[in-house]
Amino acid sequence: MKPQNIGSRANEIISGGQIEYRLLGRTGLSVSAVGFGCGSTGGLFVRGSSEAQRAAVSCAIEGGINYFDTAAQYGNGRSEANLGRTLSDLGASPYLGTKLHLFPNEIPDVTRIIRGKLTESLRRLGYERIDVCTLHTRVGSGPDELPGSDVVGPVADAMAELVSAGLAGAIGFTGLGETKELHLVASSGRFDVFQCYYNLLNPSASNPGSPDGISQDFDGLLNLAADHGIGSVGIRVLAGGALAGGESRHPLAGPIGNPMAKGEGYCSDLRRATKYLGYLCEMGVSSLAELAYRFAFTNQRISTVLGGFSDKTQVDQCLEFASRGPLP
Repeated sequence: MKPQNIGSRANEIISGGQIEYRLLGRTGLSVSAVGFGCGSTGGLFVRGSSEAQRAAVSCAIEGGINYFDTAAQYGNGRSEANLGRTLSDLGASPYLGTKLHLFPNEIPDVTRIIRGKLTESLRRLGYERIDVCTLHTRVGSGPDELPGSDVVGPVADAMAELVSAGLAGAIGFTGLGETKELHLVASSGRFDVFQCYYNLLNPSASNPGSPDGISQDFDGLLNLAADHGIGSVGIRVLAGGALAGGESRHPLAGPIGNPMAKGEGYCSDLRRATKYLGYLCEMGVSSLAELAYRFAFTNQRISTVLGGFSDKTQVDQCLEFASRGPLP
């Protein structure tokens, strides 16, 4: 199936073929269309050297990237500590988001617990305040998931107190879990930002319907969120590496982990990705990775697309893809 051109070109593009900036929903933040993901999939800020981390971040800042995403879970805090040190070394102060995981048994004392977790994250980062604090727990009825009623109730209340206390500028949720529950959270009006699962293999957050009858149908979650003024952070745009254009993985890249969404599987995704190879020339792109990134950039409802980088070369490559604009 040929990739569709999704979304209007409503946001201004910086002249000279540079990076585009978009509003992060009602936060008012103007964020780069490319965001810097510091997670375990790319692995740079979990397993990389300080020299490689500085080189990649310096490249990103010079290229106009102004949004960085990390989480307490990434390397048990190593990502936050490494990112904070790197930004300090470079004297850089981009917009910064981190994510906190909650367990169901923590809900009765969620206000104290989540404040303690954010305080620890801020200590590792060397910051007094985070721009975006996001819930990192799946939403649903599973044993390690939080039901939507808890997320829009006590969790949202506790996170709102983080904003009132000046510890966070905005709050968000991760758009993974059961679709019905995610829609409940998105329509609640309690959150400013969400992390949106969106890629060539499963664009159902924007185009409702399972793409293959097996993969999870997010049933237009991105559209619903946008209608409620929620900014979106695009995640999994390379499907965990399956859309990177080959089976080999960077030495720093994380192992193939558990599926994030129903129907996702690295080996099957690799096979499904090959059907797009025939469109590269037709779409005027040089690689499957370029097609995947530009597919995500083309959707104007996505505020920033996170790249899970392993080194400076990948940052350079992603910036080059972004400079080529939307897909035709």
